[in-house]
Amino acid sequence: MRKRILVGISVLGLGLTLMAPAARAEDSAVLSLYAVVGATVDGASPVWLGGRCSGNASKAVLRFFSEKIPQPEAVEERSAEAKIPEDGAGEAPEAEREVDVTLEGDGAFEHIHDATGRQYVVATCVYADGEVVSNGVEVDADEPTEPTITATSDQQGFQPGGTIKVSLKGFAPNQDFEVYMHSKPVRIGTGTTNPDGSADVDAQIPADATPGRHHLTVRAKNAQRAIFAFIVKNKATSKNENPAINGPARSGNGQRGNVRKPNGQVPAKIVAFKPGLPRTGR
Repeated sequence: MRKRILVGISVLGLGLTLMAPAARAEDSAVLSLYAVVGATVDGASPVWLGGRCSGNASKAVLRFFSEKIPQPEAVEERSAEAKIPEDGAGEAPEAEREVDVTLEGDGAFEHIHDATGRQYVVATCVYADGEVVSNGVEVDADEPTEPTITATSDQQGFQPGGTIKVSLKGFAPNQDFEVYMHSKPVRIGTGTTNPDGSADVDAQIPADATPGRHHLTVRAKNAQRAIFAFIVKNKATSKNENPAINGPARSGNGQRGNVRKPNGQVPAKIVAFKPGLPRTGR
């Protein structure tokens, strides 16, 4: 049987979804792909990749490249492995890394990571009969996509079990949405956008959240998406921080210091995360 792989690379715009059909023996295999970029935090931006393999795909693989991938016509395949299209010199660029992603029951998959600069990502769905179908997207990690989300805390930083306020901007009006916290996806809030596409919803960080970098994602009913990165602090560490006043918030975690009162108490202070400039698309 002749097998084909279709790869289409497109510049990431406003949460762009790409479709790449390929002929199969009995039906048409389709791989939809999206990429969402959040504001830079501590020198890196969160990137949310996802999509869906139609039919009964056996697995999905993401390949990351630092060089731009050509846009070929259909390329014949002789194995179940995805073949990266060759450039004009007849050489195929080498992937910097590969990630096997878990397929849900409906063929959906997602992968969240942090990145800098430009990335070229090729997603491949592999089927039991040896068919493969691929799609690609160019991601600029320095350009946040729209819509956007941010989060603030009324405590000393983001802490396990703490309450946060998640703010949405640029979404469609009157859309139901869900807020998830990653690494392990946990739904921590729901809401509906206002007529202007904004919303504020209170949510709680899981009590068992580990200190370190985490991500918030918002998915609206109309499939609009946004992502936000933040740093969870250890409660004990936060309480024993140096009482000195820190300088202005960095472009990374956006946190300011607090003044410790003589009696040792620390006044509550909002910690604001400032997103980068919204991307207007290309």
